[in-house]
Order: sequence, then C-alpha cells, then structure tokens
Amino acid sequence: MQHAQYHQHDWRSDADLAVSGQQTDRKGGYLDRIDLIAYTHLTVTDKEQLFRELITIREDGFGVTENQYEIGLRGISVPIKSRRGALIGALSVSMMISSCSKAEATARCLPVLQATANTLMMWV
Repeated sequence: MQHAQYHQHDWRSDADLAVSGQQTDRKGGYLDRIDLIAYTHLTVTDKEQLFRELITIREDGFGVTENQYEIGLRGISVPIKSRRGALIGALSVSMMISSCSKAEATARCLPVLQATANTLMMWV
C-alpha cells in the first residue's frame, strides 16, 4: 500500500484538492490504495470522512484545511487546470491559524489564488 505523505507546509490542502478531481466512486480509487497517516490528533484518517470532504472540495472549487499536518497551520488551495479543463496541479498558500479567522483568510486569499490559477491556465 502507498503512504500519502506531505511535507513543509500544509500539502494536505493541495493533495485533497487533487484527489477531489478524481473519480467520484471511491471503490478501486486512490483512497483505497493508500494508508492515511495522522500527523496531528486532528488529521482526518477515516477514508469515508475524507471522501465526503473531497466531494465538498470538488463542489466548492477550493480546499481549506486546518491542523491537518501541523497544529496551528491552515492551507488554502485552488486547482490549476489546463485550457481543456484537466486538473494538472494546485496552487496554495499556508498561514498560521492565529493570524485571522478561517472566513477572513478565505475571503482574502481565495480571489488572488483563483486569479493566479486562471492566469496560469492560459499558459498550459
């Protein structure tokens, strides 16, 4: 079984976003092939719960994680897609949770991340 690991900043938000772009039916999918590792006591390690969160990320078009990789760390991610709409990556920002509320961070960062991702889409 593969191990999903993320390092340096809250890669979990990038990874969640990437996986959310995959098949909706988790049977035989990515989540079935990996072990989820708890980096903190708040890391989501239940595959059904994570799958539900991935559906929400897909529907919202962005992901926000808190305390998943490191206590006090928040990550906000948006997809980077090709001109044809294929998911090719993610763009994210990480910050300390204490810097502002989740709603304020999302309101401040999401438009900039989305605009940047849209600009990148013109080049790939």
